Amino acid sequence: MSKDGWPSCPHAQTRLRQQLEAQIPDITYLDLQDLSQRDSSDQAEACEDQRQVKLGITVVSQAFQGLPRLQRHRMVHSALQRELAQGAIHALPEMKTFTPEEWFQRDVRDAREWVEPRLRQAISQIEHLEVQDVTNGHAVVGYLDGSRRALNPNGLELELLVVSSSFANMKTLQRQQLVNGALAKELMSGEIHALPRMKVYTPDQWERLKSSQQQPQLVSDMKRQKLGTQCA
Repeated sequence: MSKDGWPSCPHAQTRLRQQLEAQIPDITYLDLQDLSQRDSSDQAEACEDQRQVKLGITVVSQAFQGLPRLQRHRMVHSALQRELAQGAIHALPEMKTFTPEEWFQRDVRDAREWVEPRLRQAISQIEHLEVQDVTNGHAVVGYLDGSRRALNPNGLELELLVVSSSFANMKTLQRQQLVNGALAKELMSGEIHALPRMKVYTPDQWERLKSSQQQPQLVSDMKRQKLGTQCA
């Protein structure tokens, strides 16, 4: 059972986006969420369901540059005035408006806060988890050159290291697919551009890897200690 109402209908999404773009040029990211959380049996029902909703909306546009938050919110309200006046949208309780630069900085700051809980919820028995932001501008190039290699110019590139005993008896590809599945929404939207150099280990593999990495350092430390003793 879906919890999305009429805003989840593709036709409604298209209409609302067109209305917003008519008032706010250069929208690079738009997210609409029905916060009313009432059940709808399928997408067709959602399209026919014209009940009042509380709409969560996130808009990213260069047009917001230099504008105070109140003025940005007025632009969104103006774009959606018909739905607000008719009561189809009851309220906009979670409206977020960003310039692309603000959105990028927010993502860099908040990525760990939402990626870690999402992975821990989707993958059981995680014993060690590292999330590193390695965003380097590839998403911007892939978006602006028209190749559609990037769906969002502000897409993140996150390097993940996940250690879980639930990976036992899984091939590396299966483990990576499990991680990708946990972040599927953001990968599909382009909010996450890529997960390069993803590392997925069982606890035993992780311990062996750490030991192999520590061994050269241990030998080097012993050599330095022996040399120091001889010099003394």
